[in-house]
Amino acid sequence: MSPFQPWFAVTMVELAQLASLGLQPEAGVEMQVSARAKADGKRIEGLETVSEQLSLLAGMSMSEQRDFVESSLEEFADAPRKLDVLVQAWTHGDAKAIDAAGVDAFQAYPALHRRLVTDRNRRWVGTLARLLDERDDYFVAVGVLHLVGRDSVVELLQQRGYTVVQQ
Repeated sequence: MSPFQPWFAVTMVELAQLASLGLQPEAGVEMQVSARAKADGKRIEGLETVSEQLSLLAGMSMSEQRDFVESSLEEFADAPRKLDVLVQAWTHGDAKAIDAAGVDAFQAYPALHRRLVTDRNRRWVGTLARLLDERDDYFVAVGVLHLVGRDSVVELLQQRGYTVVQQ
């Protein structure tokens, strides 16, 4: 891993750890939703491109990358238990428990949270508001940590006057 930037190396370790816990990328929500949309002939667009996502990580300063590595390593230590808690919270729609998990993960790294979650939420909400104002219906999927807590997509849409209801 030495030829790679720290963010890339820790991402590869995270993927290996998730695989060791029995998680399979093809069984994830994003892959399932994408497969269903393709099967139904639906157009798929992203709130950001893969290139933008990679640039977000690659554009981190060494200090931010160090925080990313430290945060990830802290999460690795208790990953099986935390993953169980997060999956149970997601399964039951427990936004408070999901928010608590996100707060725990980023508590010591507010700049990292801002870069990876909050700033992206702020960029996305304009697009989401435009979609909400159109006549067509859209299905939008984002990572669960973008839906809870302060400056979440939900809160930012509410600030714009939209009513957001958890189903």
